[in-house]
Amino acid sequence: MKGRILIVDDDRDWRGVLRLALHELGYEGVEASGGEEALDLMEREQFPIVLLDMRMPGLSGAEVIARMRPPLPQIVLLTAAPTDELGDALSASPCYYLPKDAGTEALSLIVKSLESREPQ
Repeated sequence: MKGRILIVDDDRDWRGVLRLALHELGYEGVEASGGEEALDLMEREQFPIVLLDMRMPGLSGAEVIARMRPPLPQIVLLTAAPTDELGDALSASPCYYLPKDAGTEALSLIVKSLESREPQ
């Protein structure tokens, strides 16, 4: 395995799809069903990359980003939210955007491009 990537999404089925896609790319996907759980996991372990949904019950993706402590992981906003809802999150920290319907090839490209970058 190349490493562990945190998947943060309230949709259990979607997390499973992402976990399987990451496994095929040689990564272990660690699942969090919401923002609080993600922050708890990040307190215990550093993840080089976090795939983060923007629209979740409880903490939104933007709120999760605001509460993250350095060193920050590479953050990919993997969401169905329209781009006009992403402005604050994209400008608040270095994030990347990938629509949920982009497919596994696009996911593979972004993960491979980020794996060599150092956390912030």
